[in-house]
Amino acid sequence: MTDPLASVIILGWGGEPCITACLRALRRQTYPVVEVLVVDNGSPDRTAEIVETDYPEAKLIRTGRNLGVAGGNNVGLRAANATSWP
Repeated sequence: MTDPLASVIILGWGGEPCITACLRALRRQTYPVVEVLVVDNGSPDRTAEIVETDYPEAKLIRTGRNLGVAGGNNVGLRAANATSWP
């Protein structure tokens, strides 16, 4: 049996102080089939640039404006490839 894909959605707004630590931790995890999606919810800081430059394995989604927690997470859910629990 193959391991199912796990989608990790990180919603960011003003996440520059913590995005590096978060993505470094995800690089160290050992589950074999993971996609990481970072939804930049219109951040006023460098969150998206950090992801784009230093974490190319993460899929960066720029919403262009703050959609709120539910709206930003819904964007991430629509882009995620994991479909259900096994």
